[in-house]
Amino acid sequence: MRLLKLTLLLVLCACTHSIYAQRHYAGISALEVNYGLNIFGRNNTNLNLSVSKYRNRTTYWKMGLNYLEKSYDYSYQDYSTADSTMVYFGSTAKDYYIDAAYFKTVATNLSSLYFSLGIGAFTGVEAYKKQDDKYDFLLGLKVESELEYFVSPRVAILGRVKQYWSPFSYASKWNTVWNLGVKVLIY
Repeated sequence: MRLLKLTLLLVLCACTHSIYAQRHYAGISALEVNYGLNIFGRNNTNLNLSVSKYRNRTTYWKMGLNYLEKSYDYSYQDYSTADSTMVYFGSTAKDYYIDAAYFKTVATNLSSLYFSLGIGAFTGVEAYKKQDDKYDFLLGLKVESELEYFVSPRVAILGRVKQYWSPFSYASKWNTVWNLGVKVLIY
């Protein structure tokens, strides 16, 4: 009896690699939350809430709301005293934007691990402080790589690296961000 139980357990363990939920199938949606940091600068925060829609097993669209902090240095001439002096300070710009990206899965084990590359665009507002509050329009492109590891049939742990190019930004034109998150499939 003990041998039968052990054999049955081994057979179940050997066969479960093919028993998974529908991942990366057409029509499947997903909701994800990410937190990360700006790699260059002062480790500024990056937050993301996204919705994905899979087109087929190897491609999907993703749209999201984002928040990104960017460090920058600012200086101005202070004429309030008899001797004018330069005043220097470091500050943080806050970017609020929406983005969309198209992803292509380039490597997978077809069960739990997916590596994808994506390209997309974003638009939003950058708030920063000079001598008074300023707001600038943001528009730019991004390239990203994403690694999904499914820990259960519907839940995946995400690791991602993104490169932003925002030519209208006052604080920083190029930003490299890494983040970790959780993706939940909705079906």
